[in-house]
Amino acid sequence: MVFHWQLFGLVIITLCFDFGGTFQTDLLGNVQQLTDELNSLVGDEVFSYDVLSLKLCKKQHPNNVSLDLSNLEIRKLSETFVSSQHVTCLDLQGNQFSDSVDFNIFQMQPNLEYLNLAKNQFNLQNIAEIASHQKIKTLVLDNQIVSNYYRDNIYREVKTIHFRLPNLEKLSLQHLQEISNYNYNSQEYDFMQYYDFTSTNVTHLFLSDSEIHEINGRFFQKFPSTLTHLFVERCKLNSYSSPTNQTASLSLLSMDGNSFSCPGGYCINFENHPNLKYLSLANCEISTISCNAFLSNQKLVYLDVSENKIEQISDKLFLDTPALESLNLNNNKLKNVPNFRSLSNLKKLYINNNEIENVDQDSFSNLENLQILTLSGNNIHSIESSVFDNLLNLVALDLSQNRIRSLEYRPAFNLEYLILSDNLISSLDKVELSNTTLKYLVLIDNPLISFQPNSFKFLSDNTTIVLRHLKNEIKL
Repeated sequence: MVFHWQLFGLVIITLCFDFGGTFQTDLLGNVQQLTDELNSLVGDEVFSYDVLSLKLCKKQHPNNVSLDLSNLEIRKLSETFVSSQHVTCLDLQGNQFSDSVDFNIFQMQPNLEYLNLAKNQFNLQNIAEIASHQKIKTLVLDNQIVSNYYRDNIYREVKTIHFRLPNLEKLSLQHLQEISNYNYNSQEYDFMQYYDFTSTNVTHLFLSDSEIHEINGRFFQKFPSTLTHLFVERCKLNSYSSPTNQTASLSLLSMDGNSFSCPGGYCINFENHPNLKYLSLANCEISTISCNAFLSNQKLVYLDVSENKIEQISDKLFLDTPALESLNLNNNKLKNVPNFRSLSNLKKLYINNNEIENVDQDSFSNLENLQILTLSGNNIHSIESSVFDNLLNLVALDLSQNRIRSLEYRPAFNLEYLILSDNLISSLDKVELSNTTLKYLVLIDNPLISFQPNSFKFLSDNTTIVLRHLKNEIKL
């Protein structure tokens, strides 16, 4: 790393900084060192589809055979195209099989555990009726066709299709495409009612981007009690509830991009998920969350309700979520910082892009374990010097894109990243820090006029000051 100039022993470089967002994976553009540091701090995205990848299957079975035959425009498989007990992972997605594949072909690979048939335009009903295998654990059937059973505005009598895959654990039925001549929009079609998965051991169910509209007790009766991970993003859901005992094992629920806009927030109910740890409700048109919404979710660790229309949060909402460690409230309409006093285990708090003007003295008084706090993109004018006094473990603080003219940060503990970009700070004298551990002070897009040598007295020799965007003057 080469620098062209230094000032008072402090390296002054230029970066493009955008910390926080909605759990972004690249927090600092192309600046690799800072990106790596903050990615490590923020942590990996917990809502991951990696469990459906061929790569993971290969990693789990390094001594067995994995075949990647995806996107080869294969139209037909011979009855003995692969006959081996050593084949464990098979990817056939993106070919042109239509309904010409007999699922019995896969009996020739008796130890097959991973099968990906996505993007082949199968009729799901035809495949499900004949699917049978003793070892398959992961089955990917994304982007297939489902037929509704309407004829002359009357339901046809259709038998229930049972999945005969006793060891199935991970099932993906995403992006299903409905074929229908039914023209009446008043009646919603529920393709899931014709399938029964109770004879499987499904733990991970992926249904994102498939129309479901409503999830209730009838929905969960189609699945075994082994279900732990449910992905129903962008499914046009408007209500969610679950039966007693049937969903007690559920630990992860991802519901982004639906529409839960009912008055009072009573169209979402997580009462029967006592083991729920990870919940995402981003971009769901939520304006109100019932104060009893998480009454039974005492193990909840991760909650994302970003990109909604929430203006106010009840003081009682988090009273029964003592285990919560990560809370994302970005991109809502909050006027004030909610009451977080019961969240003593909270480590990551994101409140970017709301309408907050004032930060009260007690806003974060009980958050001694907090490591990341972002308040970017609000309308904060000033912050009392005692606001951060109890944040003994804070490592990163983002106050960018506000209207702050001065800041006093008194705790001399662990703060390493202080982001004050796009505020109204005219001099470094307006930033008073007792901290000696600061690694990065970001002051991009502030009306700074001059620097005096004593302005740097609160910084260590290893502090990097980020001032403004320059593309060519400094090389990293």
